[in-house]
Amino acid sequence: MQKKIRVLFPREAMSKLADILKKYALVESDEKLLKRLQKGSYSKETILITTIKDLLMEKISNHQFLDILHKELDISKEATKKLATDAGNNLIPILKKIPENQLEEYNQKRFELEEGLLKKQREVEWKKEKAERLAQIEKKDLIAQIERTDEAKKESFQIAKKELLKKIGVKANAPKPEPEAKPNLPYSKKIEIKSVEENAKQMTNEGKNITTKESAGLPQKDAVPQEPQKKPDAYQEPIE
Repeated sequence: MQKKIRVLFPREAMSKLADILKKYALVESDEKLLKRLQKGSYSKETILITTIKDLLMEKISNHQFLDILHKELDISKEATKKLATDAGNNLIPILKKIPENQLEEYNQKRFELEEGLLKKQREVEWKKEKAERLAQIEKKDLIAQIERTDEAKKESFQIAKKELLKKIGVKANAPKPEPEAKPNLPYSKKIEIKSVEENAKQMTNEGKNITTKESAGLPQKDAVPQEPQKKPDAYQEPIE
């Protein structure tokens, strides 16, 4: 009695199947798929999967396999041969042939395997997220430590400054002495800068005015009085 066999398409097999459908232009739009279903037919993807299963379970021969693909997928004989070769090299070797009496055990192992892989993936993601959180916390702590260090340096500087001022007898908040006002010099006058030639003429005119006052015998400020010169006495005899 021949054992019943179940052909399973694992996840990696479905990826290879999608590549074959795309390579031979067998991907159908929703509109075309709806028309096929309304006619009572199946999608090209379902036809390819079912035909491959029948071949592996020895329900059909290799010749029947090629004939079904050629008619049901509506492709040329040359494309059918290439598709069959591609499926035989890349798809069929990774399919799982499981006896029906072992199918439950296989599904259980497959479930545990996928659950284990999912658990490992979650652990990796958790470790990554944990490392990112720790890095953010360490960054915040480092920034806070730098700020505290800066504040401590400022405080130490102020204390040292106060101690130094205390030693030299200067109060920290003592007002600064105001600068002494400079006395106005005589004849000091702010000259408005217009041009070099106009300023030179103005200075020359002011010099002439000063000279005129002196020659006119007008009293000048801060002038030192001079003693009058004595004239010789005409009646006094010279002393030898």
